[in-house]
Amino acid sequence: MEGDVERLDTHLQSLKRRGANVLVLTDPSETTVCSQLLGSESMLRRRLLVRTHGDEQLDPTTDPTRFGLLDVPGIETRTALADTALGGDRPADTRAVEPQTPHRTTSTVDAPDWFSRLEPRPEPSLSTLARHLHDHLTRFEAADPDPGEIRVCFDSLDPLVDDVAYPRLHRFLHVVTARVRTARGIGHYHLSASVGREIDADFERLFDATVETRPSVSGPQQRWTLHEPGIQTDWLQLG
Repeated sequence: MEGDVERLDTHLQSLKRRGANVLVLTDPSETTVCSQLLGSESMLRRRLLVRTHGDEQLDPTTDPTRFGLLDVPGIETRTALADTALGGDRPADTRAVEPQTPHRTTSTVDAPDWFSRLEPRPEPSLSTLARHLHDHLTRFEAADPDPGEIRVCFDSLDPLVDDVAYPRLHRFLHVVTARVRTARGIGHYHLSASVGREIDADFERLFDATVETRPSVSGPQQRWTLHEPGIQTDWLQLG
């Protein structure tokens, strides 16, 4: 693979039009890539944050048509993954996680539409997490957004890689990434670089691209790999 930035840009524009998912292998303290993938504040974006850590206060003035927060307070799903929606050998199909009615829990029944929280351990199950994400994307889709207008940030896959059996994690990510593409959104999924070394090529192929970061004497750098066309850039300055 060659470091062809121009070809990379052409393919990235194509991915934006049809929906895409990016695996971000980086140090948790590096947020520049996240900001880039969420898009400029000067442009219309509908952003969904799937938060697996942190407890920042909620802003009651949030515009529900342009923001969603899915709070995951604890992930211990290995024993909770026998749910029908994600179990067995069912074919990959986003309908497997589409609820018939909005998925609300007792802890979020009085919360604003843009906020949802999964029940604490031993729940949430991955199927419940996928249903919540589906509900938020459906809410965004009601506004008939342009391709690439919906942006999803999964702030860390680390707990899932650590705690969930690989076949079920693979199934979950297949369903979620397919749902983001259906919404013609751009999803990105943070994974610590140290954890990322444990994953295999089959895992990375769930995503359309992988972006890595590293420090350098001139500042942080990034390297992009687009899996389907087999394009990889050289290390480029970040930001």
